[in-house]
Amino acid sequence: MKIIPVFSAQSKHCFCEYTPPRKVNLDGVEIETNYLKTNTTVSLLGVSQTTSLLESGVTDMTDAIDPAIALSAVVLRYEVDGKHYVHVHETVKNDEQEPLTQFNASALGNYRKVEVGYESSLAIPHLGRTFEVSLTVVGSVNIELGDTTVNGLARVIGDAPAGLNDIAVVGYGLLANRVNYNRRAA
Repeated sequence: MKIIPVFSAQSKHCFCEYTPPRKVNLDGVEIETNYLKTNTTVSLLGVSQTTSLLESGVTDMTDAIDPAIALSAVVLRYEVDGKHYVHVHETVKNDEQEPLTQFNASALGNYRKVEVGYESSLAIPHLGRTFEVSLTVVGSVNIELGDTTVNGLARVIGDAPAGLNDIAVVGYGLLANRVNYNRRAA
């Protein structure tokens, strides 16, 4: 079952504040979601619970995360001449997962952790011009507990727009599935 982080008044601190929430459909249920916030530990299992999923018994506390995780988007925020701009870089096109540059499953006590990484350079359009950015995103997902942390670094390569003061990775999206090998597969 696909993991969709649920945006709510209780969970909004987990989400990127620079992009508006959007609605997606999961098995006939409309869910409000958004990109997750970088530099913040989020329980991916907890933030993706809905009342209807819990009440139906489809999910429960024995669920885990399938280790086949992909980064679906990176949110960049930058400032030029005191104005703030947001750019969403989607790393998945046409519903195909782009492999992560690093994917290591390792033992962490009694729990398994997946370390993820993504590196890319991209052109960002800005007021009729483009500028190049080097992007590095790293993080980890505890697939049994759901604790997820993703951090990122963006830096301009070559000519920056006049007045560029700051560029930062502020959000991300993941493609992940909830599994419970006692009851169902991904």
